[in-house]
Amino acid sequence: MPQKQTNNTSALPAPLLSIAAGDPAMLMARVQASTFKAVLKWQIESLNFLRHRYEQDVKFIDELLATPEPGEMLSTCSCFMQNALDEYSKEAVKAANYGGRIITDTAKEIRSEAEKVSEDIMAATLA
Repeated sequence: MPQKQTNNTSALPAPLLSIAAGDPAMLMARVQASTFKAVLKWQIESLNFLRHRYEQDVKFIDELLATPEPGEMLSTCSCFMQNALDEYSKEAVKAANYGGRIITDTAKEIRSEAEKVSEDIMAATLA
């Protein structure tokens, strides 16, 4: 006589299921929230940089309007372009470093939270 199969969908005890199912979802929510916060801070910094650059652009135009000599105008343009290139280059390096910092911090948070979840699962298994 064939044995009747039981449909046991849960091989894990109920407390273990709640830990395993709940914490990873909360982990992802926390990771997303902290990443979003870091991105917003970076955007604020970027907007502050752009504000500074736009102010420099207006100052440049004012200097051009006040410069009567073509030689001085060329010097003013050259100085402006050199400063702009320098500032944009520095800002690009800051942005690259900031992106790397976001990734590193996120990886550390995931590792820490994964260890906590693993410890909770081990404790629930032993209980």
